[in-house]
Amino acid sequence: MRMRTTRQRLAICFLLAAFARLVLAQPPHPIHAERPVTYTYQIVQTFPHDPNAFTQGLVYRDGFLY
Repeated sequence: MRMRTTRQRLAICFLLAAFARLVLAQPPHPIHAERPVTYTYQIVQTFPHDPNAFTQGLVYRDGFLY
């Protein structure tokens, strides 16, 4: 009987500690994240190309992208 009471007390202490940690960890006011920077672009010039030509793969070696 004593072992059961000890387990119950430990369980209650654990739950109270976990609850207190959750309550104290909450900020008093909601924090609003800043909006990310939005980048725009402008097409300056286009070039004709063969739509059947494509790159099979890219390789990065010695600081260069091939």
